[in-house]
Amino acid sequence: IVERDPATYNAVSAYFLEDVAAVVRCEDDPQKFQIEYKDPHVVKTYISSSRDALLAHVVDACRAINHGNVGVLTRRINRGKRAAPLRVFVSEEIESTLLKCLIEPAKGGGTSVLPYSEIVEFFNANVEYSGLRFTENKEGLFAENREKLIYTAVNALFENFPKGEDPELLVNQFYALRRLCVTRTGFSSVAVVPTLVKAIGAASTRALKLHHTAVSHAVIDFLNVLATPHHDHYEPYHEQINKHRMISNEGFVRHLLQLLRTHIEQDSGALVIQALLDFFVTALCPPFSETTDTETFGFLLAAVVGVVGKTLFYLLQHPCKAIRHSTGLIIRVILEEGGEDQFYQIQRAALTEGGFLRMFNVATFSTDRQLRDLARRLVALFAFDHQMAQDLMRRMLPLTLLHFLQSKDEPPVDEQHEEMQMSVSQVTGAFLEAKKGWNKKRFNPREAALGKASAQEMEHEQVVLRQGGVPGKPT
Repeated sequence: IVERDPATYNAVSAYFLEDVAAVVRCEDDPQKFQIEYKDPHVVKTYISSSRDALLAHVVDACRAINHGNVGVLTRRINRGKRAAPLRVFVSEEIESTLLKCLIEPAKGGGTSVLPYSEIVEFFNANVEYSGLRFTENKEGLFAENREKLIYTAVNALFENFPKGEDPELLVNQFYALRRLCVTRTGFSSVAVVPTLVKAIGAASTRALKLHHTAVSHAVIDFLNVLATPHHDHYEPYHEQINKHRMISNEGFVRHLLQLLRTHIEQDSGALVIQALLDFFVTALCPPFSETTDTETFGFLLAAVVGVVGKTLFYLLQHPCKAIRHSTGLIIRVILEEGGEDQFYQIQRAALTEGGFLRMFNVATFSTDRQLRDLARRLVALFAFDHQMAQDLMRRMLPLTLLHFLQSKDEPPVDEQHEEMQMSVSQVTGAFLEAKKGWNKKRFNPREAALGKASAQEMEHEQVVLRQGGVPGKPT
């Protein structure tokens, strides 16, 4: 991150993205934000009329270098509540103590019991945004059952969920849930325990009705953790359950789509837009959409076109690259796997809303490989069997170049389109076998909630992967 003098444009300071600890979206000023670095004396304060778009870009840049511990906060990190400097991870013992405090606040060790909201603050200050570091049980008869602690802590957070409408308390509570549910145990617990599902639905719906940007972002960021796994050794069946329960709720989906449309039309809430687009990408776009069942997939595709529709094209000119790319992925899947009416509706909107020209410019001149590949695919889909789009290309390009673009020769290896891949691995038989043994702690959240007999009846469930539609439009 390079900071420049606005008068002379000379560089004033420069910091590595990996040194960013958090970005702070100040609530007292709609244009003010802060970037907090890991060094305790470095906190930069800025003012921007496009604050949320800039913050979304900073977060995306950090994720691009695999720095996933950058969160969007409503106020600065309270370093006095952290047991180690921000450059140092806290120990396993500290994480264990914090989990126990969430479950039983009296175990904090002080002369008086802290308010639950302050315990949550201690937890968020010490546990990384990407989740707990120590999540698996260890060998030994007297080893701690860490997986059971995580499951019980998730339950405790819902039992002590704030009753009021204080935005800061709600944001902290959802960020604590995110840190727990990003783990394998937390993710699976939500899938197999019905009481957790009901609690998540009630808490999320109530929080979204506040129409508070910071709260909405925290809620949707938490739901994104449940929609697709962020940990290795995940079970596809649990992913499918979590996704189906959220997406099959028609009222909830339409509320999210209406929220997306409102922010697009008002040109506000870039952070919320980015989180919502991530949610719908995990539901609709490969490789994540394999665990979306066919019926739900069709309903969601129709809902996106019906509620958001042509306003998606406004986002293709957004200053944040992550928003432009996610929007392009959603438009592509509508064109490739949607019905005939949806295909022609988006095709017409590409011309009337300027999406065709924008993507043609990106496909021709962009230096970003990811965006360029996507734009080329979209231009081909926009022009397929569409006379007006083809006439427009004839006016823009020489005839010989058009003939060249229709060549059936294989493109160079370094220019071939690269599909997205899952960054985490599924559970394997070797992993499950390694957790068996007389001296190893085992924990099944389904057994804890339903009893051992019911858990054994349901342990052989199989996931049915949806086969993506083969694009019928040559590109």
